[in-house]
Amino acid sequence: MENKDQQDIQLDQVASVPPTSKSLPKLLLFIGLVLILVAISISVGVQIGKNQASGQKLQGAQNKTNNLMQDTLKQEEEDLEVQAELIDPIEYSNSELGIWFKYPKSWSVIPLTKALMVCPSDYSTNEESARECFTIEKETRSFAKYIADLEESVGFKINFNHSMLRYSDGVAIYHVFNERGRDNKWFSISYITDMKADFSFVVTSSTPWNDYGYHLEPQILETIRFPGQIVEVVDWETYSNISANFSINYPVGWRKVESPNMVGFGPQAIPEDVTWTVLFYNKSEKTITQVKAEIGKQFIDREQTEETIILGNITATKLVTTTDEYPDWYSVTIIVEGGDILYVIGNGAQKDIGLNQMLLERTGKEYNLSFEDFSSSFRLNK
Repeated sequence: MENKDQQDIQLDQVASVPPTSKSLPKLLLFIGLVLILVAISISVGVQIGKNQASGQKLQGAQNKTNNLMQDTLKQEEEDLEVQAELIDPIEYSNSELGIWFKYPKSWSVIPLTKALMVCPSDYSTNEESARECFTIEKETRSFAKYIADLEESVGFKINFNHSMLRYSDGVAIYHVFNERGRDNKWFSISYITDMKADFSFVVTSSTPWNDYGYHLEPQILETIRFPGQIVEVVDWETYSNISANFSINYPVGWRKVESPNMVGFGPQAIPEDVTWTVLFYNKSEKTITQVKAEIGKQFIDREQTEETIILGNITATKLVTTTDEYPDWYSVTIIVEGGDILYVIGNGAQKDIGLNQMLLERTGKEYNLSFEDFSSSFRLNK
């Protein structure tokens, strides 16, 4: 028992003995190693976290880039589709509405009562195509008045977003749209106006342009023209009559009507009759005096003036016949003598301004055709 107590006392003494100068460095070294290991662990953890965050950011940026590239490619594909649709388009004109525009061959124009509907040709069987249809109506109200009346009809103030698509040569196209229209339905309106005209066009869409694939409507609207906006450049071709020994130029695309002693030319848009003519007679059958007497003989008050002109190196007589009873009836006749043949070149008793106005009404295009350009090209074949 005494031995055990002595052992316990010795152990207590050992436990309570402070570390010696020899054991202290080892303890500090151990603690330092532990702290270094902890610091390394923390550093590695932080770096892993940073790498993960950086990887997520990099992946996010890559995803954004991929999405942007996909959107860009999609837009380019849609632009190419639009461009392809508008290659070699069809020209449409409506004299009643006073409108002219171009549209793709894969589309159709459906006349309505005082309006037009423009749609892809398969709109009746394809719901997607039907959503691209739009209507064009003639409008005499100003833009402000039209909007005010529209607000009154829907019963509330419309919070419009609008932008100007085009402004050139006095013509403006406004695209106006509202997210909630009557019965909370979306609607889109384009208002096309010409400062020189007393009317405008209102185009109503059934769906947003950017809400459902690509839309050709904006591109079609860009081609709309009012009467008087387009001056057509006319090419000419040569008609030659070997037996009658003459040639003359006439507009490309015009109809040509021939008979034994006459050739007449007229626009396709005016199929009722020819416009400019060349008649040729043997001098033994018809004299210049007889020709003059026949022109305008139905008018009691007819008046005639004449002058000598030169066609190339040919001397000719220009005869102008008028009547006060019908001011629009205005006959210009060029008479040429060539050997045994008498040539009579006529304008169909129609002024140039009247012809060009009729073409404008029927085609929507402005022409500057001149009978003088036609008659002055007359030549005798050598």
